Amino acid sequence: MATLTLLRYESLNIQGSGYLTAAGAAGLAALISTLGLLGIEEIVVKTHTFAIFLAALRASWAQWRWRKAAAALAAASATAEAAADKLERRYVGYLVQTEELPPEEAHKRAAALRTVLTGSGATP
Repeated sequence: MATLTLLRYESLNIQGSGYLTAAGAAGLAALISTLGLLGIEEIVVKTHTFAIFLAALRASWAQWRWRKAAAALAAASATAEAAADKLERRYVGYLVQTEELPPEEAHKRAAALRTVLTGSGATP
């Protein structure tokens, strides 16, 4: 900016303007150029900052949705696991009392039923 101001001063001085007029005109041109550059920089910085803010807001919202979905999945998994445990216990009781199977055999059959229904093995 200083170089441009000096060149403007020299140009006006060579054209025959007085020292005071050339210095004032060069100073005014420097002021206008500086304000213009600062305005452009401010627009770029504000735009960039807003874009970053918007991206952070979107990322935060996506993370919140992911956490909510993960919590819902964990709750559904826990409910399904509890239901499978309850079904397995009741089936063992049914096999022992009604079918008069030995408890070991009843546990094996209940574990097999649980594996078929849930796709996971039962822990004895």
